[in-house]
Amino acid sequence: MGRALIDTQYYRQSLPLEWLKAPADDNRVHLLEFLRGVLYSLSASKNKHSREVHVAQIRSAFDTLGVPALSRIGLKLLALFREAEPLYGGYWLPTPFRVIEVNDQYLFIGAVPTSLGYLGNVRNEGLCRLLTPEIAAQFPRQSISNWMGIQQTDPSSVVSKFFHDHKLKAVPTITIAGLEYLDFVTVGHKARRRFVWSTNPVPVNADHQIAVCRQRQAGAYRYFSAEIRSGKIISEATIEQSIPRLMFALARQVDKPVVASVFHGSEAIEVTIPERLPIEVYRLALLLSKHIVRRGSSTFHLPPRFAPELIRRFISLGCVVETYK
Repeated sequence: MGRALIDTQYYRQSLPLEWLKAPADDNRVHLLEFLRGVLYSLSASKNKHSREVHVAQIRSAFDTLGVPALSRIGLKLLALFREAEPLYGGYWLPTPFRVIEVNDQYLFIGAVPTSLGYLGNVRNEGLCRLLTPEIAAQFPRQSISNWMGIQQTDPSSVVSKFFHDHKLKAVPTITIAGLEYLDFVTVGHKARRRFVWSTNPVPVNADHQIAVCRQRQAGAYRYFSAEIRSGKIISEATIEQSIPRLMFALARQVDKPVVASVFHGSEAIEVTIPERLPIEVYRLALLLSKHIVRRGSSTFHLPPRFAPELIRRFISLGCVVETYK
């Protein structure tokens, strides 16, 4: 097979000519199909084991389309869906083919183009590739939580670990400049925003004078917990949990949980959430959604059979769900 898979004639058969003439990142189905074909062909080896591929080779295939920047977007999507992993030195390696199950539907995970026919009669819904039970049985099964990368889902446990870690690891510190402190507010009924960063020293819980802090350093934020006494920080500790997941869990504990609004439409269920999701939950939301609308909040349009799984994951973050018809 080799490099034949990235031949122009191959893509004329597997992708619409309109997209090949004007490739765009907003058509992620076609972008992923192209990139999967590129990565699959370049990583193929005689012993049937995938070999690593340098990003320059992948970018070269996109150069032929006149859109080298799309290779970065496509690789981010493949990494998000865990179909490929970046290695040191600019190399990428396809991950093993496998299947995850969502409400008795079998979703294929793997960097092989659909057009090759290896996956049988595939049905696409958004970015999902659904397999028949017979074809799915030929691949290893991976749990959704494992594919998402979730290690801890109970909000109360996340909060307990936060306070325990600070007590265990905190060290005395001097006054730190340029800090922002996490606080939880309600800004109107429609927006339902909860997270705000303030320059006023404020603990996240009245029972514990511990704050979540961030400080901008070299273009990025450093996050840590800090004990506050008389408006001053007296100790700090590194936060070793997912910051977004911790924020959702803490908001729930102080009785200001993030609200997820669910609207039942005739063909899809719309789930709107006003805050940025942890990467592992966003991974699932992107895979299951037919499309996503972002206007301050993010609204995920989902097939009815997939919506309950995503809603369940929002609840596990500590969200409150409000349903409308």
